[in-house]
Amino acid sequence: MAPGMEVFGGTEKSMAKPEQFFFDGYAPSKQKAEEMVLKANGRILNDGGKLQTLSLRPVVMYGELDKFCVTFNLHAAHKLGGVIYQLDTGRAVQQFMYAGNAAWVFICAEKTLRGGNSDASGHAYFMGDETPVNNYYDFLKPYLAIHNFKLSSFRIPHRLVLYLLYLIWLFLWVISPVKQFNFPLGLASVIYLGKTRYYSYDKAKKLLSYSPLFSPEEAFKKGHKFYSLLKFPK
Repeated sequence: MAPGMEVFGGTEKSMAKPEQFFFDGYAPSKQKAEEMVLKANGRILNDGGKLQTLSLRPVVMYGELDKFCVTFNLHAAHKLGGVIYQLDTGRAVQQFMYAGNAAWVFICAEKTLRGGNSDASGHAYFMGDETPVNNYYDFLKPYLAIHNFKLSSFRIPHRLVLYLLYLIWLFLWVISPVKQFNFPLGLASVIYLGKTRYYSYDKAKKLLSYSPLFSPEEAFKKGHKFYSLLKFPK
């Protein structure tokens, strides 16, 4: 996804390869990997058979073994005295997916390819489930409450934070020949929060026979259990 771009029910056909990416390094490497995997589809194997491949595109995942989506914010809240400071991102919403359903997509894909369904191979698929599309902070709120953390009662203007970050990163770039700093907050992450993005996974339903195993209610219960066991350094 290109910087500044918003996605409303994006499909595999409507989402062309962007000329620029939100996250330098990370996103282009995933794009390159997908191209390599799909290019290998149909390759003749040593035993005379044909290799079948496909590519799965997960959205932001939460639940067991999550280290980034909710877990990162829980640790951040702990360091900030129990509060996550909200940016005013307007009506921007994002798509989230429970980890158990993400794993199930992989199993459905494996079964489909082993079953010899050539119509399903050679394609990229967006993944998703029935977790409601939501504002990022509203999504975090019930998980923060597990540890008696909360969201700030006010919202910091999104544009103001962007301008400040531009200045900070410009300053760091100017002094980089003399001194290197590892600044924890990147421009891409802040831009990302202010953009709406959600995708259709109808293609996975149709060609991979996928349907979510876990309802949003079941996913929340399992996620609640996982996040309640997180430990924070004293």
